[in-house]
Amino acid sequence: MRQHLHTKSPILAGIAAICMLLPAPSMARAADCIAWSEARPIIAQRGLIGSEEASALAQGRFGGETLVNVKFCQTGDRYVYFVFLLRPDNNKLRRVVVDASSGQL
Repeated sequence: MRQHLHTKSPILAGIAAICMLLPAPSMARAADCIAWSEARPIIAQRGLIGSEEASALAQGRFGGETLVNVKFCQTGDRYVYFVFLLRPDNNKLRRVVVDASSGQL
């Protein structure tokens, strides 16, 4: 029986997951992600939810998925978190967008 490459090698699956974290051209144009050192004052000044809460909201919606990465970004006039979760059923990443003001997914 033929196995998929990602089931044979967890290293290759990890590399594929990292590559998926790189922003796609459309995502890069739509949102400007902010370094955490610059994000913290913005989050505090605007009373936005923190990355831990955004991660918990995303994981609560998609239970059983592993947190891989969180990015804080500005898209238009709003701030959002891109929460990346690893799906256990197929080892693919899921990107969840969480509004930093309301916590809505």
